[in-house]
Amino acid sequence: CERTIPVGHTSLTIIYFHGGGFQFGSPKGHRNITTRLAMKTKAQIVSVDYTLGSYGPAEREAAKVCEKLLEANGRYMVAGDSAGGNLALHCGHLYGDKLEAVIGISPWVDLGKHSPTKSDPLISSLALNAAAFRYLGSTSPTKASKYNCEDSKLLETQLICHYCDDEI
Repeated sequence: CERTIPVGHTSLTIIYFHGGGFQFGSPKGHRNITTRLAMKTKAQIVSVDYTLGSYGPAEREAAKVCEKLLEANGRYMVAGDSAGGNLALHCGHLYGDKLEAVIGISPWVDLGKHSPTKSDPLISSLALNAAAFRYLGSTSPTKASKYNCEDSKLLETQLICHYCDDEI
């Protein structure tokens, strides 16, 4: 993990998961985002460096980091962009009752097939489908979507999602 502590920080800690389609990205590569987030919110940012590649390790690592940080009393939020938004929602599903908010910045929550007729300003549907296939392997997209569970703690916190109309 990489920590960013702004001058005059508050007691709030934001646990941040970077994007990159579960294939690339790092806290260092997202430092501009996390530094700006720290400066604007005056919160300490803990940017998580999770295992890239196949389904499973990233979710387990995200949950483990959240569980460890949440053991200490304090104020916490989780946030992430794209694939990191998926992990933020995953942690919200598990620990929403202990979080002040879950923030998804264009969270990648639908890992199913995307129509080649839709366009996205950052990634083609072909590239998105390929990234989902590499990430999921033989795991079904339905199994990987865990946010429709009745026992989810995600509904016990504030959920903030930002997306654009022209995203896939």
